[in-house]
Amino acid sequence: MAGLETALLGIAVAAGALVFGGMVTFTGFFAPMVFRKLDKPVADAFMRDAFGPYYSMMAFFSGLAAFTAVWVQPWDAAIMALVAAAFLVSRYVTMPQTQRLFDARERGEYGAADEFTRVHKRAAFLNMVQLVAVLAALLRLAL
Repeated sequence: MAGLETALLGIAVAAGALVFGGMVTFTGFFAPMVFRKLDKPVADAFMRDAFGPYYSMMAFFSGLAAFTAVWVQPWDAAIMALVAAAFLVSRYVTMPQTQRLFDARERGEYGAADEFTRVHKRAAFLNMVQLVAVLAALLRLAL
């Protein structure tokens, strides 16, 4: 492997590792701890503010991994590009929808609680699919 390809692969692996580590830390440790340690209204507001930067940062590093891997491992680059796109959909489509439904649920609007649960489960499932995809691409890039 040429020097430039080695450097690009190194950047892709580092960016992918940041995405994987960020996802595991945020969803596995940070978010649950916030809800355990803070009062519900404070935790709700805090997490509402945290999700936007989380999705944006994960989209950036997923995109960086895709961009740098495209010349050395195009299939893994495609996986990371899809992961980045899913983070952008989560950030700009699902997150605002979830927040609107959360507010409607808090106001007691009919059907909002069920719809919030449905959208939230869909978002959590997408996040899990992304996590598995990132792990698969990262392992292929690193090995």
